[in-house]
Amino acid sequence: MRKGLSVLKQCIPARASLTILAYAQVRGDNGVLTAEVTDLDVWGVWEEGGYAGVPLNCCLPLARLIAVVEDEVPRFQCGEKAEAVVVESSGIMEELYSWPVDEFPARPDRGEIVARIPGAAFAQALGKVAYDIGLGCTRECLNGLQITVRDGWTVLAASDGSRLAVSCCGGEGKAEAVVPRKAILALQAALEAAPTDSVNVWWWEKPVGDSTSSYVWFQAGPWKIGARLLDGDHFPDWKDVVVSKPVKGTEPSPWYQVTCDRKAMIKAMTSVGRYSVGDKNDGGNVMVKVLWGREEIKLSASSVERGSGKAVVACQRSEAGEEIEMGLNWRSCVDALRVMETKEVGFVIKAARRPVHFVEDGCVIGVVMPMRMEGM
Repeated sequence: MRKGLSVLKQCIPARASLTILAYAQVRGDNGVLTAEVTDLDVWGVWEEGGYAGVPLNCCLPLARLIAVVEDEVPRFQCGEKAEAVVVESSGIMEELYSWPVDEFPARPDRGEIVARIPGAAFAQALGKVAYDIGLGCTRECLNGLQITVRDGWTVLAASDGSRLAVSCCGGEGKAEAVVPRKAILALQAALEAAPTDSVNVWWWEKPVGDSTSSYVWFQAGPWKIGARLLDGDHFPDWKDVVVSKPVKGTEPSPWYQVTCDRKAMIKAMTSVGRYSVGDKNDGGNVMVKVLWGREEIKLSASSVERGSGKAVVACQRSEAGEEIEMGLNWRSCVDALRVMETKEVGFVIKAARRPVHFVEDGCVIGVVMPMRMEGM
């Protein structure tokens, strides 16, 4: 049970503005134990069979409950006071006090199932894009992950405004939604805790005045993760940014693909990045100058406070052409490189002020926008 509750912890706020949001509604009946949490935008539900205790319906503090229970289903008993519940797990007993159950927020309906996604492939695809989901972005849609299921494919896209991460896997059905970051992290934790063959997706729309609120539910093993969807109409049209044929360009400004060792590039970016300089709008010291040569990638950075650093990475270039120099956010580049699994990585470039595409196994999985450099 501790594993199940630990996943649910991803769904509640770190500092709850309402006390009830730090509690889990726990129900036990007909041999099934259920725990539910919410932050009013994201819901998490965990169910486990094998419950043989008394009928139960209470709201217990989630943090204390996680500290008490072990992996097996605990026993619950009524305490001396009406609002008290005694939890027994692995020989340890603790009395917890329940919040009034009628104050716990009601969860939205699940609606109808609209898609089914292979569990292992979905977990792998989420791992390649979750790092790029925005946090606290002014544009609300950037604080979520765009999930599109269509024509036998599931396409995931995330962007924080200056970079893009894309991944895909198989899928059945049809759906398109922008799911909040918190729900995606909870779903990712559920798939890592208990791998499942498939993830079912439900969709429900609730009329609210002249408009509607849309909700999505994901079922992964014993967990159900639900969320109120973000406005997907204003999510960036990233399909116009990603090149469809990265190697074969067109004149007069062709695209070039530069290939190098992935781990060597991570090491070079990280070591040179310590000397980088930037401004507050760019997130501080993050910019590294990158010179894309014919046989070498030259990285450099300098600042008055930190000095200067340089690194060189051997590479192969798809076509001959002029060397291109640009400024890149080294942290964004390293984030994209670390989620890749291949030995080599491809960079598709066009010009100093055009985005850099990260290519893995012939597919573009990330895009990083260049930064402004003096004299450019």
